[in-house]
Amino acid sequence: MRIAVVQHRLRATPSEDMSALVGAASRATSAGAEWVVLPTVPSLETSPEPFLEACEAPGQVGDVLQLDGDECADADRLAKARQTPPDVAVLRPQSENDLQSESFLEVAIALSDSLAGMVIIAECVGAEPGNPGHGGSAVIVLGEVVAEALGDEELIFAEVTVPIPQPEPPEPLPSIPLLLRQRVAFHAGRKLEVPEYPSDIG
Repeated sequence: MRIAVVQHRLRATPSEDMSALVGAASRATSAGAEWVVLPTVPSLETSPEPFLEACEAPGQVGDVLQLDGDECADADRLAKARQTPPDVAVLRPQSENDLQSESFLEVAIALSDSLAGMVIIAECVGAEPGNPGHGGSAVIVLGEVVAEALGDEELIFAEVTVPIPQPEPPEPLPSIPLLLRQRVAFHAGRKLEVPEYPSDIG
């Protein structure tokens, strides 16, 4: 199966964002993609229904878990998902800086050996630090990055085998990096306590 991931470059207006997304999805399907995975675009609260339907995962992909934002770094949410493991996990972390993007890639690689055989990261690029949109889109299968966006590249493709191979036996779920735990705590308006450090991290 050929999968395409759109790493959307943020535009100035919602209408430009939507036009660019539709165009990227159209190019992907013209290039033979059977499934087009889109990121969460901050300016777009809704998308045209036919457009969303065109980007749904086909049945042969299996069960797909979709996580957005802080869910991607929520250890409890991941543990709950592990109770009924999906075949594929799609992460839309909305990274706010390059370090977060790198950390989410590390987590995704580990999740492909512990939660779902294939993990897809779909991100945007082009935001200022502190805002969502710092890239890092990738397709990972059983610990191997089989496709990765370089720089501001807006469209990547991966050829994958279906049914998606699954980890046998699965590894333990990864621990969430401190940087990402800090982000989740900050967004929740609480102070992160880190017992292994000499002082708390605010």
